[in-house]
Amino acid sequence: MLLAFMKKWDPQDLNDLRRAKSLLESKSFVVTLSEKLGKPIDTVMKKLPARTREKVYKITHKALWEALNVAVLTMDVSDIAPSSNGAHKFIVTLSGTAGGFFGLSALAVELPFSTVVMLRSICDIARSQGMDLNSPETRLECISVFGMGDVSTEKGSMNYFMFRKAIAKEFEKALEYISTKGLSEAVEDKAAPQVAKFIANISQKFGVQVSEEFAAKAIPVLGAATGGTINYAFMDHFQQKAEGHFIIRRLEKIYGINRVEKMFNQIQVAC
Repeated sequence: MLLAFMKKWDPQDLNDLRRAKSLLESKSFVVTLSEKLGKPIDTVMKKLPARTREKVYKITHKALWEALNVAVLTMDVSDIAPSSNGAHKFIVTLSGTAGGFFGLSALAVELPFSTVVMLRSICDIARSQGMDLNSPETRLECISVFGMGDVSTEKGSMNYFMFRKAIAKEFEKALEYISTKGLSEAVEDKAAPQVAKFIANISQKFGVQVSEEFAAKAIPVLGAATGGTINYAFMDHFQQKAEGHFIIRRLEKIYGINRVEKMFNQIQVAC
């Protein structure tokens, strides 16, 4: 840790950190969609019935549990290579197009599938930054990215490091349980409070983004906007958060968490 404190910042690492901050503090998903659709999504969001919102959150919660155990099964965890962002975008675009505008019934089928694909993409990005996908910590880090959807510099949103500190306690308890019992047992035992609380916290934050996506799909087709393009934007949004997060995690292993956070806060980026 002392060596990390004394190590001089490499110019390329500073550029990477600047890129990470830009990605993490980019426009929120709702703003991006509003620009694409030409209509404020928050207006549509206000019209969603409370019962619909509750159903969306339940579907989201279930989708994260399913994704937790599935996403990395077909990946070569030892290979450090550029992430396949384009391929994953293509898959969720197809699923969004196929889902069309069939409401909650389609969301209940499509979301678990698209969430697995998104988590697999997040894992792919983590691997490209040198993270060990066999590590329970890395897998939980990948899940936590879904909670970063509203991390930006906008009024009322949460700063990236504030978010990490807010979930730190639940993260550590979930990590301790999975490290002791194993991931498969954690997935099977959904009643385990250590993991359940962590998943519930992340799914609540992710559910806000899913509700925005669902609201956008409820708008009549405007120009080229379709379920596919909305899914594409959704995937791109979380890929940006994942890349920014794992760049920072990589740099923290070199320079230490406190130095990276301090430099992160000093960097000015145009959002």
